[in-house]
Amino acid sequence: MPGDADPVTVARAVVTGVLGVLDELGVRPAWNDPMAANVNVDRPVRVSDEAQRAFFRALASEERWNWEGARRGYQAALAEPAFWEASVALGRAARLRL
Repeated sequence: MPGDADPVTVARAVVTGVLGVLDELGVRPAWNDPMAANVNVDRPVRVSDEAQRAFFRALASEERWNWEGARRGYQAALAEPAFWEASVALGRAARLRL
């Protein structure tokens, strides 16, 4: 983990580690994680605080089934090209809305 890792880099490293351990134990989830293919924890991604706040607002909106709020939040987070999790979450929210 880079010494100057930002929260997104830390989260990516944690997910990668958990999936690796589950894989070693032979109990990795059967679903195909669209994020796993994109994980890069070699360097900090430097996602802005504003983009992170937009992402968390979108998650909170999704919890309330507020699909329009979720869409707006994820799209605002997508202003950061390195924040591909927002793209995956936006797609998920669109499918759930249907």
